[in-house]
Amino acid sequence: MSKVLFSEYPLVVDRELAGVIGLNEAIVIQQIWHWMESAKKIKDEEKRNDHFIDGRWWTWHTIEEWRAEFPFWCEKTIRRTISKLQKDGLIVTGCFNKAGFDHTKWYSVDIERLEKRMDTDLVKMTRSKRSKCPNPIGQFDQTNTKDTTKNTKPKKTDKEYKERTSEEDAPLLSPHDEIGIDNKEWEWQSEYQYKTYMEKRMPEFVWSIVHDSDFIDKKHAHRILVAVTTEYFKQYSRKTGKLHPWYSEKHLRECFDELFEYGGGRLNFFDVSELMKEFFKHDGARDYHFKVFATQNMLRYCEALIDQDTETLMAFNDGEYAFA
Repeated sequence: MSKVLFSEYPLVVDRELAGVIGLNEAIVIQQIWHWMESAKKIKDEEKRNDHFIDGRWWTWHTIEEWRAEFPFWCEKTIRRTISKLQKDGLIVTGCFNKAGFDHTKWYSVDIERLEKRMDTDLVKMTRSKRSKCPNPIGQFDQTNTKDTTKNTKPKKTDKEYKERTSEEDAPLLSPHDEIGIDNKEWEWQSEYQYKTYMEKRMPEFVWSIVHDSDFIDKKHAHRILVAVTTEYFKQYSRKTGKLHPWYSEKHLRECFDELFEYGGGRLNFFDVSELMKEFFKHDGARDYHFKVFATQNMLRYCEALIDQDTETLMAFNDGEYAFA
């Protein structure tokens, strides 16, 4: 008997469903559907009818039961995934508990809306020439195409890195230079330089961070962290109309440390992406640099906005928490 391969029922997720609504969302909605189908098979008629209310089947579970079902997720991830499914209208929630003090949520899949969403989005994905997968991490996977190009250019010294010869060969800074958001004088000299940083130097910095860490699968961790950084820089450009400034390995490491601390040692691309979107809607931010976003209080504030947590939002507005 294997210690790592399943002997019980594994998690089953439809690839097309995950491609349309997201992997986390597909896992959760599939589990709710499984519980609803199980409720239909309860032999005791009275108990079975408890699950059928207002013309639909329901299932109820506490957050502790959700955690037990998905021990690889933190509570924040579970709550945010359910909230997104509810916001998209793919599930409905209610409270039909007989005891007034019992606030356990009930869940039901809106199968008609889900199937309509699938039909619409799958047509768009089929017609599109580019991938519309909501998870960009897979787009960083290595292809099987053989690289026949040869790099014949000799490596540049630190001195040569600082001597710009032409815009086409606009070099990056020396890997020993520490330039971050506090250096207001430094700007990108060309879009080519920025592109080269994003495609080469930034991934190198991230790999150095991952290599020094305790990740078991370092390649997978590297893809996720590069995807998070790339997505943030893209959203920054869309919001400000500018290119995000250079970040050294030191500054990237600080941002990742904050994100991991906030996630309780875990970092989920979809969760961070949702927090990013909410952050860039927040016009009260001092600026929109990565280090401003990657702070515990800012992340908590963005989460409260997503979850519509009025108590936490009021605490921020009353000055109980500071964004600095």
